[in-house]
Amino acid sequence: MGGSGKTTLVKNVSESKASNNCFDYLIWITVSQTYDINEILKRIVKCALKDTCPPDLERMGSEGIALMLQETLQGRTYILILDDVWDTNIWFSLEALLDENNIRSKMVITTRINDVASLADDKHCLRLRGLDEAESWDLFCMWAFRHGEDQTCPPGMEQVARQIVGRCEGLPLAITAVGNLLSFKRLDLMEWNKFYNQLNWELHNRLDNQELSMVNRLLGLSYTHLPVHLKNCFLLCSIFPEDYLISGKKLCRLLVAEGLVEPGKNMTLEEIAMEYIEKLVDRCLLQVARRNKLGRMWELQMHDIVRELAISISEKEGFCRIHSKGQTSVVQCEPHWLSIHENSDRMQLTIDASRLRSFYQFDSDCSSVSNVQWVSRTARYLKVLELGNIPITTLPRDIGSLFNLHYLGLRRTKIKQLPESIDRLQNLRTLDIFLTEIASLPRGVTKLRMLRHLIAGKAVASYFGLADVFTGVEVPNGSWQTLDLNELTGISTSSNLVEQFANLTRLRSLKLTDVKSIHYARLFASIRKMHVLQSLLIEAANIDEYVSLEALNPAPPNLEILFVKGRLHERVISSNLFEANRLTLRELTLKNSRLSIDPLPSLSCFCNLTILGLFNHYSGESLLFLAKWFPKLHTLTLAELQNASTIVIEEHSMPNLYNLALICLTNLEDLPQGMEFLGSIEELTLVGMHKKFMEHVQGSSSGKLKHIPVIDYFDQSKGRWDRLSRIYIKDQGTKH
Repeated sequence: MGGSGKTTLVKNVSESKASNNCFDYLIWITVSQTYDINEILKRIVKCALKDTCPPDLERMGSEGIALMLQETLQGRTYILILDDVWDTNIWFSLEALLDENNIRSKMVITTRINDVASLADDKHCLRLRGLDEAESWDLFCMWAFRHGEDQTCPPGMEQVARQIVGRCEGLPLAITAVGNLLSFKRLDLMEWNKFYNQLNWELHNRLDNQELSMVNRLLGLSYTHLPVHLKNCFLLCSIFPEDYLISGKKLCRLLVAEGLVEPGKNMTLEEIAMEYIEKLVDRCLLQVARRNKLGRMWELQMHDIVRELAISISEKEGFCRIHSKGQTSVVQCEPHWLSIHENSDRMQLTIDASRLRSFYQFDSDCSSVSNVQWVSRTARYLKVLELGNIPITTLPRDIGSLFNLHYLGLRRTKIKQLPESIDRLQNLRTLDIFLTEIASLPRGVTKLRMLRHLIAGKAVASYFGLADVFTGVEVPNGSWQTLDLNELTGISTSSNLVEQFANLTRLRSLKLTDVKSIHYARLFASIRKMHVLQSLLIEAANIDEYVSLEALNPAPPNLEILFVKGRLHERVISSNLFEANRLTLRELTLKNSRLSIDPLPSLSCFCNLTILGLFNHYSGESLLFLAKWFPKLHTLTLAELQNASTIVIEEHSMPNLYNLALICLTNLEDLPQGMEFLGSIEELTLVGMHKKFMEHVQGSSSGKLKHIPVIDYFDQSKGRWDRLSRIYIKDQGTKH
């Protein structure tokens, strides 16, 4: 049964340290009801290889994908989790490709279907029962009274509370949903009795609707009690395909573009949108799938049962129409939102696009531009056009006719240039061309007065995602007419562009490449006036170019993230440049600085720093991390410090560090002194290290590493950067 806790149980076990220590690969695949076996195989390979996945995987045929899968898993131990499987065919498709002699590897399947469960021996089949009365009560109290100090039910409320719990029939998802909903209500007996009566009505009077399960009806109450602005936010999430990972930032921009965000004092629309999302997460209507290194929501997901509810309501109210494999949602009136999960030639014949306000296409196999042409020709009042990941190469020339367009999403498409008519999109707020083939922008971009987000350029992962190499797009000369730009990323710097920054004082995120010495004085003079700037990336035009960072003094007061690639003058490190940011800076990356003095004493003043990356930053022979330095640092990357032969870590230094990466420290032959003092460390990543260093890791010195659960090492013996290999320390009693 849906909502019984199958996925949660498997997720908790698979993410435990014990599971991480037993397997080279943890592969989690959520299987939709309308899956494509080749896509499943690709996802298995991607999940295993991560950033080392070959770029030609997407272009492979069935045989090539199958061969790649076998090569990926050969000689490896893995746990393959197939979540929410609906039919037995997927097992039979995979069985022939998996090595039956690899007895240390495991496959786990979660399913609601008995036929699928019968694939396993009875002794390997775990049928989840519902929670008993005591377990149900404990879970309910944990959610319903979570805002109280002891999470206990007031005596006068217990009778009605237990009656409410009884209606949930022991299903964890139902108990969580109802308990969470009640946590936002006053502890008032009359109000809770009223809710109980409403709950009974929902369950008794809607039993004739077999399409909605009991869990869905209970979740429906959560929707009913949402404020209007959160209802709209929730319904927008119905546009995404099943098990789709939703970018938190993207969802914020979409909510703003759709006009679903109410303005507030002293907050941007995007910040308010993020608050909406956080409230949906708080109410268990959205799940956080992944957080970034700063702990912020990065990717979100909707539980399949919650998604069914969102689609049901959205269709009933005429908001959304979805085209997917084998089924097309039926909407009584013409929809506001159209979401294409699989392309159909009949679609254009069945929809009157005159009322269409948003068009989302998620079918990555559709390279035809016909849908875009149809939309630009007929949906004149369109506000959102999202085509991310679609392999289209061009946009219609008349895209400028969509005068009401607020959002144009082209991320990861094959488009090489934007039409000149883009200057007619005078209501455009977001232009996302990140990871496209676009090298330069048309002149009309500078005329977009309402533009808030221009996201461009490319970022290619290196060192397995531990670092990125950025390239920017060229922008035309001319005066920028937008004064409300919040985000400008992936842009190649020019003298004309630098002149425009004097007026772009509302920027919160700025990423510039190809910065030259002639730019710094005026550029940094303008950046100093960007008082709300939170994220700044500066890349020098070449490896010998100095970044005149001293001209940034004082830095913007709210700066949290700083990335600088280029040579630095010695005086910058010893100056008080970042004194104002001592408390605000949380992420710092310095590349190619090539300093001769140790930067750590100066950098240690950033007491709230959580992420630090030093790449070819220091030419000295030793690094010393003193006690009490970097109290909140959790991720440290040291790379290409060619002369470093000694690293010393004193006790009580970096007490919260859990991720350490050492990359190409070719002169470091022994383990850092004091590794045993890093009590919180969970993962050590080693790439391109000295042969003697690796011998110490696997040999007599490995006792210093016994407390580290995961140690990953890139094997260069193959002569290519392909994958990470797990090392098991001999003293831990585990062998590969």
